[in-house]
Amino acid sequence: MNIAIDARMILHSGIGTYTRNLITNILDIDKVNTYTLLGREKELSKYAQKPNVSVKKFHSPIYGITEQVIEPLKLWNTEFLHCPHYNIPVVYEGEMIVTVHDLIHLIFPQFLKNKAAYFYAKSLFKLMTVRAKKIIAVSESTKADIVNYLGVKEDNIVVIYNGVSEIFKKDASQEEREKLRDKLNLRAKYILNISNMKAHKNIEVLIEAYSKLGKKGIEQKLLLVGGGKERVEELQIHAEKFNIAEDVVFLQNIDFEDLPVLYRICDVFVFPSLYEGFGLPLVEAMASKVPVVTSNVSSMPEVVGNAGITAEMNSADSLAEVIEKVIFDSRLREDMINAGIKQIEKFNWQNTTKKTLEIYEKEFV
Repeated sequence: MNIAIDARMILHSGIGTYTRNLITNILDIDKVNTYTLLGREKELSKYAQKPNVSVKKFHSPIYGITEQVIEPLKLWNTEFLHCPHYNIPVVYEGEMIVTVHDLIHLIFPQFLKNKAAYFYAKSLFKLMTVRAKKIIAVSESTKADIVNYLGVKEDNIVVIYNGVSEIFKKDASQEEREKLRDKLNLRAKYILNISNMKAHKNIEVLIEAYSKLGKKGIEQKLLLVGGGKERVEELQIHAEKFNIAEDVVFLQNIDFEDLPVLYRICDVFVFPSLYEGFGLPLVEAMASKVPVVTSNVSSMPEVVGNAGITAEMNSADSLAEVIEKVIFDSRLREDMINAGIKQIEKFNWQNTTKKTLEIYEKEFV
């Protein structure tokens, strides 16, 4: 078979992490089928060295009109298309499978830029339900959302969990930790959050919860990693409202190679998101032996299992109480770390890839 994969988001976080790991592992495992990767040649050049891989220019912006009516015409010689996001090409006439990571654009339309973006998302989701031969959901929670919001029959959806990179499982030496502290000027103890800082990540509530911890004798600073310049400025102003701006540290543009050590120099990872289809930072933190506190909604309880502690997503008091408990109870921390090591056995990129290949072979051979 000649299988096309939309790889335009391969350098993104989230969907990009999924796409990178899926393609890397597929090309290691599958020596029979041929693959056409769609995206920018420079970003995909290392994959093009494989004998069963070709790369086609696909430069259309995500959610742009040309991704729908121009670029898909290049796919005339492919047998089917795997879209790692719901933005499927309208004019593509072949068969396809689609991976759905979440339905945030339907469930929280207020986070979109405008109404046009909402109608674009709604239209493509509806089209996907008709055109996709199979839908891959990254969690049982996402599957339930697809059924409830889009009316897709359960037997047309397969749940295949994301994985976690092996680099997060490798311990960091004291020398590596000190080297990273020097590089990033991180000399304190930290409560960590890693996200894109978008509104649904609920960072304002995290900042408010942190402001309550000072009265409890917490010595850790709050370390917020990610987000764009404008969003960081908004959050800095929010921290100033609680007189804790000096104790809230923002970092942007962190090298991926530094993330495993960054997790390990922190005492607790807090992820109070309003909604996640999966939540990759949760499994990265567990793999890095960091206790995890997260929200009690959507996929997050499913992903952390009994390894994490959940809090009410909109309650700063609830979140502060849980963080305080984790920081001061060393026995609890140890139990959470050990449970996290067991929990991440569910999340393996090779297993993700093998199950995806089974879908290819079952649906399209």
